[in-house]
Amino acid sequence: MNPPRSSSGALQQTLWELRQQHVWSATLGIQRESDAWETLIRRDGEPVMSDRFLCREQAACWAYELREFIRRGWAENGQL
Repeated sequence: MNPPRSSSGALQQTLWELRQQHVWSATLGIQRESDAWETLIRRDGEPVMSDRFLCREQAACWAYELREFIRRGWAENGQL
């Protein structure tokens, strides 16, 4: 099995996966063309949102903050 890649072809690392009514996941990858770290949030395998950051720590922190929102039901109550 090949590691996941972003739309630009950059390798991605899975940060977390959460099963709560849906399967949510976050991946982190470096964008070669801009040297920015991109975090991609998926629901049931489909992209829901993403953002880019200058450093890896910021990108990972954003992903973990979103995981807590999803855990508390934020995404299932019409917010996402």
